[in-house]
Amino acid sequence: MNEASPLKVFGYSVPDYVLVAASSWLSRLLTTAISLVSIRILLDTLGVEHYAAYAVLMGAVSWFMLADLGSGQSLQNYISEARATKQDYTQDILATAAITLVVVILGVALVVVFGGWPAIHMLSQFQFLTDKDKYLSFTTVASLVILTAGGSIIYRIWYAEHKGYMANIAAALAAVIALSGIYYVAKSDVENKLLWCLIAANAPMAVLPVSSLLVRVWSTTRVSAESVRESAKKILHRGSNFWLFNIAAAAVFQIDYIVLSQFAPADQIVVYNIGAKIFAVMGFMTGAVLQAFWPVCAEAVVKGDWQRIKSFTIRYLLWSITGVIVFTTLFSMFSIQIASIFSSHGLVTIPTSFIILLGVMYVIRVWTDVFAVILQSMNDIKMLLIWAVMQATIGLGFQILLVPKYGIYGTVTALCLSWLLTVSWLLPKRVWSHQNKMIAGQA
Repeated sequence: MNEASPLKVFGYSVPDYVLVAASSWLSRLLTTAISLVSIRILLDTLGVEHYAAYAVLMGAVSWFMLADLGSGQSLQNYISEARATKQDYTQDILATAAITLVVVILGVALVVVFGGWPAIHMLSQFQFLTDKDKYLSFTTVASLVILTAGGSIIYRIWYAEHKGYMANIAAALAAVIALSGIYYVAKSDVENKLLWCLIAANAPMAVLPVSSLLVRVWSTTRVSAESVRESAKKILHRGSNFWLFNIAAAAVFQIDYIVLSQFAPADQIVVYNIGAKIFAVMGFMTGAVLQAFWPVCAEAVVKGDWQRIKSFTIRYLLWSITGVIVFTTLFSMFSIQIASIFSSHGLVTIPTSFIILLGVMYVIRVWTDVFAVILQSMNDIKMLLIWAVMQATIGLGFQILLVPKYGIYGTVTALCLSWLLTVSWLLPKRVWSHQNKMIAGQA
């Protein structure tokens, strides 16, 4: 299994993760720009209240991205480890695809059968929607997200093989198709535009990765059924740890819209959604670097190359925190002009104090995320899981306490407190412990 020679620029070797991250930045900038344009179209088409329902559904059903049971992260690490030791990993890909097929079928069936109760209660404040509308909207978008989660296995494969640019191209293409679909729905005379906008926004995100995964599986050399079964066991065993951690992380990151749907008015939900979408530009850029570095870090761990990990961490924190500060400053300076982009009727105002609070939250996230990725690349999940549960519990408690009184400010404050009281100092401590052990073992 030969590795490609590194790209040379002005005589210097450019690391693979930098190339992947650069392609991801371009893709993310395009997809984010499309996402922001979509907000304008959706607000003008649906109005504030219907768009708030759209935002709640899109935020809440992101939980269903957990439908792969952690097998994608597990597979990515196994591929990285196999590449570092020059081993074949065909059976791991086939095993993960089989797991995904079963999970997607069961997941969609469960959503269709039991989706009525969460749909009605989550959208309880949106009285203009009938119970049937709530059920159809929820089950449709949840089913598409489950398919997306299953198909996204192909992205993990590409990243592990240092071909993350393929994932970035696919994501950008899906976003372009989604925007086209939303625009078509907006201009058409179809009934229940909320439902059709949800379909237009999510169907391409599901179809493209699923199709790519099917092509990869079809073209993969066949191996024995026994080796696939054995691989499935190890994928699920390690994946279960990732999955539990992802559930706890989702309770931190993805509970916000559920709480807001119960306590915040529609106009605040819209402001929160737009602020989060804009800051996602910065989050995508820093996250792209971490996603690209993950397989590189996993290989460095196997090889005992801690200096490479340490060097990356320092550079990442320096540039990313500076980037967040600059981004927050610019957003605050041009908040009025930015808000006008999303609504031709002046329906949206984004307070400067809210922007600054989001900036503080993202600085904390940048600091924390790099250590979380290092530990995940090392398969050190147990303590991550414990701490994530602690963080989720604290975050949910503060949100329930603060959101009814302070609205979206309470949401962001609760998230900041959940990080500061737990993982923002526990994760670095764990990484430094690994560093000391690795250096002592090499001495």
